[in-house]
Amino acid sequence: AKNVTNPEQDSLGLIDITAIRNHYGPQTESFESEIYIDPLNRSLMAQFIRAPLIKVNSPEVNILASHGSDTVLVRQNNILASSFHVELGSDTALHEFFLNL
Repeated sequence: AKNVTNPEQDSLGLIDITAIRNHYGPQTESFESEIYIDPLNRSLMAQFIRAPLIKVNSPEVNILASHGSDTVLVRQNNILASSFHVELGSDTALHEFFLNL
């Protein structure tokens, strides 16, 4: 993320978004939800643990998935960023999508 807030911290700055940390609350408020992933043309279960809110700062960033009105998965060129823990699910479709970028 170009910007990280709540609190501010340094980041790699590789994608033109703002990450607002802990948007969904503390770890005790973690949850799992089914989300539709546009480029996969299907849904998968996503684990949200101390998840950030993603705010897109550029039209070059593509929104790939949302949870309600919140953006939770984005892509800019060959960089993906998500609010959820992709590595915790058993579904590998999003990993495969990333490998084929």
